[in-house]
Amino acid sequence: MDSREGRWLKRGICIGLMIVFCLCVFILAAQRYGFLGGMAQAGSERREILEAAGPESEWAYMDGGEEPGVGNVWTTDRYDTSRWKEGRGVFAAPESAGAGGAGVVLQAETPEHGEAGTYFFRKEFELDGIDEILSMEGQIRYSDAVIVYLNGEIIFAGNVPAGGYESNQETGTAQASEGVQESYFQVTDLSALRAGRNILAVEVHQEDMEQDDAYFSFQGFRLLGIELEEDEPDIQGLMLEQGENEEQICVSWITDSDSFYQVEYMTKSDYTSWNKEFSEVSSSVLMGRKYLPESGKYLNHAVLKRLQVGTEYLYRVVRVGGVRGCELMSFTTAVNNKYSFGLVGGFSAEGSQAWEQSAEAWEELLGTCDFLLYPGAGTEAGENLAFRRPWIFKKIPVGITKSAGEGGTGDYSFTYQDSLFLMLDSDSGDMAAHRAFIENAAANARRKWIFAVMRHGAGELEEGQRREYEAMFEESGVDVVICGQSGGTIVGGNLEEGPVYLAAGRADGPAAAEVTVDERQIRIKVYELASGEELESYSVSFNSK
Repeated sequence: MDSREGRWLKRGICIGLMIVFCLCVFILAAQRYGFLGGMAQAGSERREILEAAGPESEWAYMDGGEEPGVGNVWTTDRYDTSRWKEGRGVFAAPESAGAGGAGVVLQAETPEHGEAGTYFFRKEFELDGIDEILSMEGQIRYSDAVIVYLNGEIIFAGNVPAGGYESNQETGTAQASEGVQESYFQVTDLSALRAGRNILAVEVHQEDMEQDDAYFSFQGFRLLGIELEEDEPDIQGLMLEQGENEEQICVSWITDSDSFYQVEYMTKSDYTSWNKEFSEVSSSVLMGRKYLPESGKYLNHAVLKRLQVGTEYLYRVVRVGGVRGCELMSFTTAVNNKYSFGLVGGFSAEGSQAWEQSAEAWEELLGTCDFLLYPGAGTEAGENLAFRRPWIFKKIPVGITKSAGEGGTGDYSFTYQDSLFLMLDSDSGDMAAHRAFIENAAANARRKWIFAVMRHGAGELEEGQRREYEAMFEESGVDVVICGQSGGTIVGGNLEEGPVYLAAGRADGPAAAEVTVDERQIRIKVYELASGEELESYSVSFNSK
């Protein structure tokens, strides 16, 4: 080998060693700072000010089904943990003790307190000042659901059911848990951070009381001197759904984002009287999140409860721990003793453009309705982004019939003032289950008016099914039957001869219907969609019942 070849060989070896060294440094940094976990940052410089928690951090904890007290006071600096146990590293209940090398095996049950539905953890850290801190990020492993607090404020929630928990020991998850989960999260809302003493608190909930597989390990919680990028939520897949009664509305949102979100809301009149940011004065409710394997997207939902009558509300979705929400949207609740709903139909995945054009017409004809009904292929449509895209579904809630698929029925009901709505899964041929549902719902609700809503009209059902439905409707006192696919509109006349039948479409072209209900009567108007012309009308008086 000549001297030139020797020099090139030495250079190659040196370059190779340098590459290996740089790669090792990169991997070690990634493991320590978590930037392989999807943490976006605004600039290339990364500056960690404090690691407040790590894999070997020491925590005060409470297990064995014991209550830390009423509410969430235990997450603040006003709480004394002197009687709590202490441990470090990985904490796991008996069934998860082998997952990830548990340093502390949690007590799942005690004679004094019974079974544990939740486990509680706290640690403190000190800050001289907060001016240099621009963001925070965390990496946590848990089973089955977790909520992380900073000084009493929620900064992360993983696999928590919609609305969170009403009591400390309550169990439940948004989606069935399959072993230990790992989440990376960013915190750009720094309003809870303070100079001096800070409290980091964690509660880990079990899916149910039948298993003892709770698991908790905080891999890292870091305070950073950089600004993290935060995208505005894309709300094309967001829609409002009618809740269990007139005081509830469900916010349902399908998105590509795997983050966890919450809904912020308040009355418009209260917001205009405050000169503050929306997040500072609004109420908030956690959204439950489920993964949709067929589309690879995530379905988030939350129920807004105890809404005031005749009131306009503002709302938006924002990431838990974030500050950048979507644009403010609004909805208005019905006044007492009178409401109206609109009947819409005709969605197909192939005809999404026609669907949006129809929605524009509904805005003109049905824009003042209190809610809408869609008696179509609800499960398929409800998970379709094209179905959700029209703006009218973001300001007026919609009730959708649902299919259970194979086995059982998707029947459900809701009440609205003095009315009961039976949302029937006519895809199911289990007539015994339908009968039991209708009879129980009608007997328990005890409402003046009863509406039955179903996908199929009389002409699309088998003769035996049609006769059974007719008998059930008459026996249960159903006033109006709303069908999704029949041609024609109003069928039937006098309530003494049975219910009125109303279809979502006409054989001669697209139509829309508005139904107004008060204490004495039901008034139905059917419009041609293109022109807005009233085609026919009908009224049902309570005296005729």
